[in-house]
Amino acid sequence: MEHLPVSYRVHPDPLRLSEFVNELSILHITWYLVLNFFLLRNYRSANNHNLYFYSWAKLLLIFYAATLALLVAVKLTYERDLGDHLLAMFLVAQLFYISFKILTGSTFFQPVVQVKYEKSALSQEAKQDLLQKLKTAEAEKFYIQPSASLPALAKQLHTSPHYLSQALNECLGKSFFEYLAELRIQEAKSILANASQQHLKIEEVAEQTGYLSKSAFSAAFKKHTGQTPGEYRKKAILS
Repeated sequence: MEHLPVSYRVHPDPLRLSEFVNELSILHITWYLVLNFFLLRNYRSANNHNLYFYSWAKLLLIFYAATLALLVAVKLTYERDLGDHLLAMFLVAQLFYISFKILTGSTFFQPVVQVKYEKSALSQEAKQDLLQKLKTAEAEKFYIQPSASLPALAKQLHTSPHYLSQALNECLGKSFFEYLAELRIQEAKSILANASQQHLKIEEVAEQTGYLSKSAFSAAFKKHTGQTPGEYRKKAILS
């Protein structure tokens, strides 16, 4: 179809950037990849880095590298945007994969273990042995990982989620989520009360204790202590 003559009162692209959209897209992704690469390299060498966020950053680095390669291939092969459907399909596939990874790793979709142990074969000795293994896992601070879950911890301890839940309920009198929250809040309290870590922001304390957001951390902290993290820190400094 022929182009229709159109006049603009205000030009929609005064800098003529649309003429270089392909070049700018390639430059943008390349710059992101370079920054991400150096961030990952520095993050890997840092102490107490979060493996959960590190794995996500590395996954995104791979995705964007593949996107850049496909973008260059498409633009070199199809001069008139005939290959844009390939880019769209690839980006949709990325979106589905990331959504699947987030959903399967979410504690919301984990099965609720019913507290009915009448027919359980877990002996008292096995419970005590499981609690000892649990102490070792606590010393390794498994709970600071955002991906910490009942199935993941059970796998680490070489037991079943049902047996682990039974041991927590019958020996400690709490569910896994109550147990996990208490460990994280105790870790947060030690950080907030530490004079050498007063420079950390509340968001950073949340990340170091396994929470994905400041709001979730603050809500859990206030539920267990009756104070916000900021209030607890102020009182700890004054005392």
